[in-house]
Formats: sequence, structure tokens, C-alpha cells
Amino acid sequence: MAYPFTLDDVRFLASPAGRDALAAGNSLKLTEDSLLADLTKLRRTVGERSAAVAETIRLRRRAMAKLAETGLRWLFTDESLQQASPAAVSAHRAARLAGLGVHDLTCSIGTDVAFLAAVCPMVVGSDLDPVRLLMARHNLGDAGVPARLVVADALTRSTRGLLGYADPARRDRAGRRITSVSTMPSVAELDAVHRHRPPVLRLPPGVDYDELNRPGEVEIVSLDGAAREAVLWPAELASTSRRATVLLPGGQSSGAAQYQLTSDDPDDAGVGPIGDWLIDPDPAMVRAHLVRHYATRHGLVLLDPHLAYLTGPRPPPGIRAFRVLDAAPYRERTVADWARRDGIGTLEIKQRGTPVIPDELRARLRPALRGPTSVAATLVIARVGSRPQAFWCRAVDPR
Repeated sequence: MAYPFTLDDVRFLASPAGRDALAAGNSLKLTEDSLLADLTKLRRTVGERSAAVAETIRLRRRAMAKLAETGLRWLFTDESLQQASPAAVSAHRAARLAGLGVHDLTCSIGTDVAFLAAVCPMVVGSDLDPVRLLMARHNLGDAGVPARLVVADALTRSTRGLLGYADPARRDRAGRRITSVSTMPSVAELDAVHRHRPPVLRLPPGVDYDELNRPGEVEIVSLDGAAREAVLWPAELASTSRRATVLLPGGQSSGAAQYQLTSDDPDDAGVGPIGDWLIDPDPAMVRAHLVRHYATRHGLVLLDPHLAYLTGPRPPPGIRAFRVLDAAPYRERTVADWARRDGIGTLEIKQRGTPVIPDELRARLRPALRGPTSVAATLVIARVGSRPQAFWCRAVDPR
């Protein structure tokens, strides 16, 4: 269970005494196994603030993956860190707002405000949670960010002339991820309150954005092979109806796009039999319904009109692709024969459109996986037409 920070906790952590306590506690492991013993040590020096210090150190270590060195100095709650975008994603989103005055209506601990302030002439951040807002003041002060922070409800108009930006809650009260905009808190209300100038909305990438029927553009952004967010751009900033943006891997903070596709690009790719290579498009292409557009750009065809697997004589540059070694109607015995023939020790299993559960299938195939773990293959199972087909492949990473 996440630690519930109080205003007094935040004031202490931001004070010289708190900074000293955090620096001293940073030498502790603070793992699940050592936490109780480490808390006992912290209590001897910081007393009742020991839990807040320990939680902050643990959160800062986790934040490194998203915010690099910045994460080692900022204050977070567990939920606010979960919801924070990786630096490259925030930088990309902010770049599309460069030159505009922006009001972050749900600023939380200030992550997006920091990136917006770097490119926008005026930025206001607001939140109803006083703990997160006090954390934001500390974080933005640490970053030297010139932004105004106020306590305000996103469902009220507290500024004039600024474009709103909001990140509605991603989970319901039971902790389940929300994928329906009809049940997502505040989306419809945000549009109603700010109908004079519809805001930019950042939503989970799996959300059914078609439910909104909202004028403007939907952009799905991915990083390191994972879809990170869906951004609903209002009509004033839209240049197409759907866009997929693939950002450079490796946690870079520039937000530079590796490539983009939009619904305006050609989409006349056809359907054909398996070729030399099998391609699983980036999740941004899949979520943005631009698989056929991606295939057209790279001279590929779809294996099936209802599946997001592509094939062709060569893979697009810079992606992980699968060299096809064998193909047959899917049977476990056939797959086991392939594994024994090639001396496989490690098997990756991907499936689409079938009831196959990869972990369960791998367990049943274990007697056939007798080779060294360094000898690997990828099994792709896909429903092509009315029947599942098996494709025995060798994964090739981008150069």
C-alpha cells in the first residue's frame, strides 16, 4: 500500500533537515526484504518522518527510468509517479504546444509543467490535491521553472486566454485501468466546462477514443516499443484525424520522433501469403488503426485483413523483425518437431487472433526444448482466414 504523504511530510522533505535525511538514507537498500530493518535505522535519526523519507528514496530510484537525474531530486507520490510520462514523451507533447500559453488543469507534481515552461511563454498549473501541489512547488523550484501554481478544480475556469491541458484519472476507485471514456472521470465534463476552447487531453493508449467522436486529432505515442499515451488534440492544433508517433528508444529526453504516420498517408496495401519476413508493427500503429498505412509505406502486405501482422521480402529499417524459417497449419506436434530439429533451448511465443496462451503452450513444449538457452526461436501463431497458422521464425534486432 502506498504511503499517504501529508503536507507536513512535504514541508520536512523540502527543508534542509529533510534533504540531509534523504541524503543519509540513500545509502540504505530499502528493498522489500530490508525495508523493516532500514526503517528502524531511519527512526533513530528522523523519528516519525522515517516512512516518508524511505518512500521518497524508493520513489526517486523508480523515477530514474522516466526522468533520469531529475528524478533523484524531486518529490513524488506513488500514484503521481505512475501517471508521469517518460521525459521523451513529455518533451514531444510540449513541442506541439510551443509558443502557446497553456494551463495544465491537472498538474499533479509538476512534471508536464516543467516541460511546457521550457517552450511556452506562459504556463499555469493547478490541482485540487494540496500535497501534490506543494510537491510541484518544490519540484519546479528545483528546476528553476517560472510557472504559476494555484489550487483550482479542473472543472472550473480559473484562467482566461490559455489553452487547457488535462490528464484525467486513469484508474477507477478499485484500481482498475479505465479504457472507456464514458466512465473516465471528468472527460465529458472537461469538454463542457472548457467548450469555449477545448483542451488537449492525455488519455491511456488503450482507451476507445472513437467513443468521444471529438473534433480534432488523436495521436498515439510510443517509446521503446510500448504505446505510452493517446493525446486528443483539439481542432485548432489538429493537422490530421489520426497520427502514430514512434519516439527514439533509450529514454532520451529530446522527444524527437523516429517516424510518424497519419490517416492521410496512403493505405492501399493488400493481403498476401507469408513472405521472407514477418513484421509486428509498433503498438502506436496498431492503436491508431494505421497498420495498413504502415504496410503501404514499406511495401508490405497483411497476412489477414483483420490482423496486425505484416509480411514482405524485407523488413523496414530500425525495427525488430522475424525471418520466417517454416510455416504450416498450427499443431503442437509440428512446433515440437521444429524445436527438436533446430536444437532450440529458448522459445518466444507470439499470438494474435487465437485462444493460445503462450506460457501454457511453452510449458507443454518444454520436453522439446532441449538445446542450450543461447539457441532461440520465435513462434508466431496467427489466425489467417478461418484457421490458425504457425510461423517458425528467427528474431532479428535492429542494427
